[in-house]
Amino acid sequence: MVRAVTAWTGGAGLVETKDRAPCVEFRPWALAHEREPLGAVELEWCRRLDGIHMPPMNRFPRVHALLAAAYAQPVLRQLTPVTSHFNLWFATGTPARWDTTRVGSMIWPHDEGFYGVRNRSESLARFETPEEAVAFVVAALPEGIGPAL
Repeated sequence: MVRAVTAWTGGAGLVETKDRAPCVEFRPWALAHEREPLGAVELEWCRRLDGIHMPPMNRFPRVHALLAAAYAQPVLRQLTPVTSHFNLWFATGTPARWDTTRVGSMIWPHDEGFYGVRNRSESLARFETPEEAVAFVVAALPEGIGPAL
């Protein structure tokens, strides 16, 4: 660990840091980000999708399925994904703020075995698959929603 910290704080990149300290691991998107920085929204999607593979989040396959279904939708891929207590919602800004940049409904992947869609505290619908829940949210988005800023 000392070799990793020394390399990283000394200005080494990811590959050089891993060469000095083999315990260091990183995902391909991190290397791509190091070479040419990703946009804030794209970086947040990478972090969210990868985070689900690491403990303790790797115990929640429904959450990963929901994130993957949302990422498959081009209109959602341009918005900032936000997760909190397993819920997923989207924002038109970075950083995301519930009170000013939230757009659309929130999806809860553990709604009594369903994927629940809510607008604040009101339950709007329940779906058996994450793709159905995501499609419902996409259909209700305001027209002409643009990329998060």
